[in-house]
Amino acid sequence: MILTKSLLTDRSRPARGSWILCLLALFAGTGRADDRPHVLWIIAEDASPHLGCYGETTIRTPQLDRLADTSVRFAQAFVTNPVCSSSRSAMVTGMYSTTLGAHNHRSQRTSGKGGGNQAYYDSFKLPIPSIPALFRQAGYHVTNAGLNKNGKTDY
Repeated sequence: MILTKSLLTDRSRPARGSWILCLLALFAGTGRADDRPHVLWIIAEDASPHLGCYGETTIRTPQLDRLADTSVRFAQAFVTNPVCSSSRSAMVTGMYSTTLGAHNHRSQRTSGKGGGNQAYYDSFKLPIPSIPALFRQAGYHVTNAGLNKNGKTDY
């Protein structure tokens, strides 16, 4: 369809021009729905099951409870290590942290120390793509935010 100048500016046909603009606006916002599932993966370190959706009554978490009502929620979970970085490594790869060399809170590695954080992170490379990397490759928007809004950069 070609919109001519007279169609858009002719005052004698305002209804037709409005109808066409409304039709264009309607079709501009429509499209094929994404067949991929929406994924929101929340990992909270040291939270334990202290959320309402897990039965906590002292701490109120209404937004997360509402989200959990319509989502997949894991009721039986465990961590392979009791510290954050090695648990994250296991979580994002599906491998034991001892297999990855990420056990002991990654404190036993010496390469990269003294060279700043980036050298330290570069000294630890995962042997397989992480789940966030696989989501990125599949076209998902992936973000990682921490308590101070500075997401972890080590995976």
